[in-house]
Amino acid sequence: MKHVLIFGGTGHMGAAIRRHLAPARYRITTVTRNPKRPDDVQWDGKTLGPWTETLDGADVVIN
Repeated sequence: MKHVLIFGGTGHMGAAIRRHLAPARYRITTVTRNPKRPDDVQWDGKTLGPWTETLDGADVVIN
């Protein structure tokens, strides 16, 4: 299964991308300031932190 990492995935475009990819059974991780789903990862937009670990193994990064 391909792993897609989306920065800003809770915004208008990010949500549309998630809806488009979900039926294709991609593993989707959203990096966001306000995580809402279990697969969301928090990032304040300023500092490095645990979110950087999500880059390892990601097949695609969308920003």
